[in-house]
Amino acid sequence: MTTVAGVDIGSNTLRLLIARVEPGERLIPLVSTRRMTRLGEGMGSEALLRPTAVDRALEALREFQQQIAQHRPDHVTAVATSAVREAGNRDEFLRRVRAESGLTVEVLSGEEEARRTMLGAWWGLRHAGVDGLAACLLIDIGGGSTEYVLGCDGTVDGWDSTPLGVVRLTERFLHHDPPAAGELDALRAYINGELDTTADRIGPMPAGCCLAGTAGTVTTLGALIGRLERYDPSAVNGMRVTAEAVNDWVERFIGMTTAERRALPLMEAGRAELIVAGGVVLQSSLRRWRWDGLHVSDWGLKEGIILDAVRRAGRGKLLRP
Repeated sequence: MTTVAGVDIGSNTLRLLIARVEPGERLIPLVSTRRMTRLGEGMGSEALLRPTAVDRALEALREFQQQIAQHRPDHVTAVATSAVREAGNRDEFLRRVRAESGLTVEVLSGEEEARRTMLGAWWGLRHAGVDGLAACLLIDIGGGSTEYVLGCDGTVDGWDSTPLGVVRLTERFLHHDPPAAGELDALRAYINGELDTTADRIGPMPAGCCLAGTAGTVTTLGALIGRLERYDPSAVNGMRVTAEAVNDWVERFIGMTTAERRALPLMEAGRAELIVAGGVVLQSSLRRWRWDGLHVSDWGLKEGIILDAVRRAGRGKLLRP
């Protein structure tokens, strides 16, 4: 058995998973935690990580490193996605991460982010007992970007990384609380334009293809639709939600103030401000491809990081930390 730590430095949320990997690539979580740091907040046209956002991220990473040190995993892999990938000051950020937390960070390309996210989400659905996964279109709604990935397991047959991240969209379009009708019209028009491009890049859906979603917008909707009293990853992972239920909740979010959304059960701190944008992305995606629902995967990039590390280690391509 191997113990692996995976760190996902996202544009909105930083995640840590330390897991024991048993035969058959079965993951036994030892530590699973996340911090919403809004690393990509206010990057603007200059595409620079803001000092306050960097400080929040570094605080979380120092905390993660303490937990990693306590568990002494065989391998440690840390990756960064959209915000760091696009930042003009990313080298400075990576140097500070190395100096202050000891982590060496790999900045993933959009394609590699898509592959590892598909790997994690696919295995999550299989782990949950979802049958009939001949192929899957996966939607990963992030803070700085949203990825659409067509494939299965670790194989990607088509993908697109779009600028439909919830932080980016909220800052650009949603300025009233609750959102104004004109803001929502502009948001939907922009999303639909991006989805037209994405559909052309990915191509037609193969026969038997299912739709799945991962990350905070989708899992929060799953928990609310499932009327859970507390967030339970095992209950959310593999859940199927209908397009009708998604639409109902998105329209409810739109009519609420941020304070009202924040008061909802299972709404984690920092999510209430962003879930309208994320919900509209998911709602628009369901309509664009005429899906009647989707499977929710609580697994995603952080699990894909670990599974990929184990596979590379098996091929003798992974260095020990």
